[in-house]
Amino acid sequence: MIICYEIVCSEKHIEDLGSFSVFGLRAYEEGKPCSDSVCCIEDISSDRKFVETLCDRLRRHDVHPDHLKDIVVDAIS
Repeated sequence: MIICYEIVCSEKHIEDLGSFSVFGLRAYEEGKPCSDSVCCIEDISSDRKFVETLCDRLRRHDVHPDHLKDIVVDAIS
């Protein structure tokens, strides 16, 4: 099983700050539709470059999605 990672974007609204984009990561199995996510964390950061760097590391090290939540928590801590 080969896992692919991609960046997802959604809009968030906070009363005092207004609306802005937040970025997350979705893991899916290669050859299957992206909508069949193995794991998805939609709101990691509003800093797209930070999430892109994290996504590149996950791809480069072939990380299993079981570890995705722990890795994200470590990255934002």
